[in-house]
Amino acid sequence: MFSITRDPIQPDILAKLSGFWTTSTVDAYCAALERCIDAARIDGRVGLLIDCINYSVQSQEVTDRFGEWFMAWPPERHAGIIGIVLVLGSTLSKKQAERTFGPQVHSVLDLAAGQAWLADRRSCDLA
Repeated sequence: MFSITRDPIQPDILAKLSGFWTTSTVDAYCAALERCIDAARIDGRVGLLIDCINYSVQSQEVTDRFGEWFMAWPPERHAGIIGIVLVLGSTLSKKQAERTFGPQVHSVLDLAAGQAWLADRRSCDLA
């Protein structure tokens, strides 16, 4: 259903999501992601690259849970993040993500485009 790892080269968190989720899966993923973000920020600012290419279009209940979780993030949780990019497998998934997360999350349909977007954010962050 999901995996979360730290990039061995860049200060990024890489998450892969797949399948059809329940709200319990969302809760478990969000808790794991928060722990990883907190650990990664000890080393500095971090980017999030979330690969959703094999992630199904979800029920409204699951989508709402993600939106609730994201909107409940306190400002200090966002402070250490240079950018969040979702790599999606379809235009329909991309539109669902854009409605759920708004402009705070960048959505693309290609993994290389997501990596390039984070690299660009990182270079702007260092300037």
